[in-house]
Amino acid sequence: MYGLEGHGSVMITSWLFIIFLIGTVFYYITRSQKEDSSAKETLDKRYADGKIDTEEYKKRLKMLETRSGDNT
Repeated sequence: MYGLEGHGSVMITSWLFIIFLIGTVFYYITRSQKEDSSAKETLDKRYADGKIDTEEYKKRLKMLETRSGDNT
């Protein structure tokens, strides 16, 4: 009877830790996707402004897709 008091707090702490880990993973995944999108937008803008030519655009776009694992 007296040896079970601490189990509730351990369980709550464990659940809070699991929720924290899931939140952290979700944050970094969404952050990474935003950075990739931002890089492509910057590249698109530079191409549209005429700061880079078609060959350079395609080369850099391919590098971005390779880095992000997106082969579309």
